Order: sequence, then structure tokens, then C-alpha cells
Amino acid sequence: MTTKADIGALEASGLIGLAALQPELEYLFRHVLVQDAAYASLLKLERRELHRRVADALIELYPERRTELAAVIGMHLEAAGEPLRAAPFLVEAGDHALARFGSREARAFFDRAYAAIPADAADLETLRLRVRAGINAVRAGWTFAPTPGEIARIAEIIPMAERVGDGRLQAEVHFWNAFMRGSQGESLATSEDLRRSTERLAQLGAEQSDPVARAMPEAIMGANLVFTGQLREGARLLQNAAPVIDAAGDAISASQLYQMLTLAYSRLGDFAAAEQTAMRGDSLAGEGDAIARLDADITRASIASERGDLDLAVALATRCAANSEQLGATLCGIPANYFVGDGRLRLGEADLAKQPFERMLQLGAGEAEGLGGLGALGRAGLAAAIARLGQPVAAVADFDAALAAARRFGDPFSEATILARRAAALVREGSADLPPLIADLEAAIRIFKEIEARPGLARALRSYSHVLARAGRSEDARAARERGDAIASELGLRDPDIVV
Repeated sequence: MTTKADIGALEASGLIGLAALQPELEYLFRHVLVQDAAYASLLKLERRELHRRVADALIELYPERRTELAAVIGMHLEAAGEPLRAAPFLVEAGDHALARFGSREARAFFDRAYAAIPADAADLETLRLRVRAGINAVRAGWTFAPTPGEIARIAEIIPMAERVGDGRLQAEVHFWNAFMRGSQGESLATSEDLRRSTERLAQLGAEQSDPVARAMPEAIMGANLVFTGQLREGARLLQNAAPVIDAAGDAISASQLYQMLTLAYSRLGDFAAAEQTAMRGDSLAGEGDAIARLDADITRASIASERGDLDLAVALATRCAANSEQLGATLCGIPANYFVGDGRLRLGEADLAKQPFERMLQLGAGEAEGLGGLGALGRAGLAAAIARLGQPVAAVADFDAALAAARRFGDPFSEATILARRAAALVREGSADLPPLIADLEAAIRIFKEIEARPGLARALRSYSHVLARAGRSEDARAARERGDAIASELGLRDPDIVV
């Protein structure tokens, strides 16, 4: 019988049905159970041979559709028992998904390719493919995969990348090593691994004519400066680096840099620059998937929070937190829950602030070092909520632990915020021991001034005024209030007049 006759017989029997005439004739099994039964009837060797022949046919007949068909070709080659042949197609499928912000889909393709290639591959091109698969898996999965595991994978990839000797690829590996470690609160002062990757990035940048390789050291240095309180210089370096990486088409890396840059500008009180930067992040999110839009919501929530537009910050962060739970995007859910709790607390709603702070800390429990300064801020926020709910004594130990963590991470912004929050929470709940609280606020004011975090400075001055008034220092209290109000007016802050 001919192929046409065979197909006619199968269609007449009801086993298959016509699915499409254009662009080509296509048939499908009428039920998946029929398909499974037909497949199970084949011997293992027959199945493998058919999968190989299908893959070869797709490669030969549709070279112009290779990227579109890469996932299918890779699947057939895997089923044919040829994982090494499948690997380049799986990487191509992952790249295609990642370009469309299909993070989870891309992660699965890259993981399969990485597993298919032996770590001791002698051929450098094959090893290069494994490095690409590994680092792109980290890029795709950083919002939902546990960070310690991702850092361990990068540590495994670094010597492979150095052996391959591709400067651009090495720069990408060291960039993500530094980025992931920085997100955990590691700093150049405390982490030898972070310092080595930053130094290697600088060396690679100097050796390469590639503008992206040259921009990556600036990006990492900028991020570290932001996290260690040098907001102005950190913002300058990020502003130089992010557009270069963006122009090269690395939308995921660029999106994270824009988010960090927006945070720096917001903490400085430069809201016009923060809005402009956030707009580019919004544009990237509009081109991407749901996780990219979560990042955009977090960025907008950070601006609203620093500006004191707390209802908007809570609304954006609440939506982001709920969507993060649905998508399993842990590293989006952590800051989202923080901004919900922070906004509720500053609105005087301690009862509604407690649960989001608890949830962010629960989500961060599997992350090394508790997510750096953000983890310390979350713990201090929970302590403030507990104090406001009538248990100030129980909150003291948590405040102390949060402050110690912020100092250990070298994060002066978090340190100043925790000092101010501790003083405000304890004085509100009737602490009679005012001198330590005054000292906390004076230290917070000094730090905020040093790092030019003007919204934080304005809020700390208002809290300082309140505590001074409680201590009977009315003239000093009035002067502090006037300074805080002047900064708030200049920046257009919208905080309600509630001390937290």
C-alpha cells in the first residue's frame, strides 16, 4: 500500500483525523490513549529509529525553521538516544524561549542540554555549549530557583568557562556569579568569591573590545556600591552599564540592572530619574512573561514606597505577592511581601503588616544569609509590628539581630532604617528609656546624610522630633521637624504623619 492509502485507512478507522491543510497536510490521533497504544506497540529500537528519522527529516526539510522547530528536534534526538546531538537544539530552543521571557520553559531546555553534555568533554566547542546551557539556565531561573543551588552551579561552570577561553562567555559567567552573590548580601569586603569574580570581570573588560564585556564590571561595581550605601556613585556606574547590556539584547540582565538603578534613584530621592529608568523596565516587562511583569511591579512599588505614596505601594506589592505565589517566583515574592508589610506598618496598620513580613522571611528561609540587607529589613519590620501590637519587650531581640545582620552585610541604608524603625516603634509603645532611642535616631540621621538617602533622612528627622518632644526638648524637636518637613516638601514626599 502507498502512504496515502495507509493514511486513508487509518482515517477511515477513526484512529486519526485531519488537523490542517495549510501550510501543510497534518493529521492527529483522535485520542491520546490511541497514540500511547500505538507508541507502546513499537519495539524500543524501532522507536529510537523513528525518532532519529523524524529529527533528521525536520533538519533537512526545514532549515529556515530551525529555531522554531529546535525544541521538537531536540526532543526527538533525546528519544532516539542521541543526547549530544540534541544539546545544541535544546540550547537554541532555550535561547528562543528566553528571548520571549519564557523563563520556566527556557530553564527546562537549558537544564536538559546541560545534563546531556559531560563536564569533562574534551572538545572545546562541546564544552562551550555546556557553559552556555549552564549560565543561561541560571539567567532563566534566578527568580524561582533556590539561590544557593544556582551559586553552586556557577562555581561548577567557572573553571569550564576559563578552559573554553571565550572572553564574552567568561564575563557572563562571572557577572552572574557576582550578581547572585550580591543578591545574598555578600560584599566585596566580606566575600572572596565575589571579589575574585569582580576582579576577573575588570580584567576581561580591559582585554575585550566587546562593549558588553567592558560594561559588566561597571554593572557589578555599581550594584555593590548601591548595596553598600554609595548610592550616587553606584547609580552613575549602573546608568553607564545598563543601556549597553540592554542594547546587546540581554533583556533579563538589563531588567535587573534597571530595577537596581531605580532603587538607587528612589533612595536618593531623585524620583524623576527613577521614573525614567522604571519606564525602560516597564517596556522590557511588556515584551516578556508574567515574571518580568512582577519585576516591574516591584520596581514601581519601590518608587511609591520611598515617595511615601503608601496606598499605591501596598496595592502594587500586594498584586505582585499574590502573582508570585501563583507562579512560584520566590525571589519576586520576597521583596513584594516586604513592601506590603512596610507600607501597612507606615500606614499604622500593624495587624496587617505582620503576616507579609512573616511570609517574606518564610520565603527567604532557604536563601543563603537571608537575602542580605532586605532580610534584615524584613526582620526589623516584623519586630516593629510585634512592638506595635503591644509586645515591645519581645521585639527587642529581633531588632538587635536585624541590626547586627545589616552591619555584617555592610548595608548602611538598612542599618539606618532599622535604627530609625526601632526607636520609633519603642517610643510609640511607651518606652521610658529615651536616651538610647535618641542615640539610635541620631545615628540613623548621620548615616542617611552620609549616603544621601534624603527620603529616609526626612522620615528619621520627623521621628527624631517626636522623641525629642517626649524628652522635653521642645526647641530641638521643632528644629528637627522643620528640617524634616523642608526635605519632604522639596522631594514631594507624601508620607502620612504617622511615626513608625
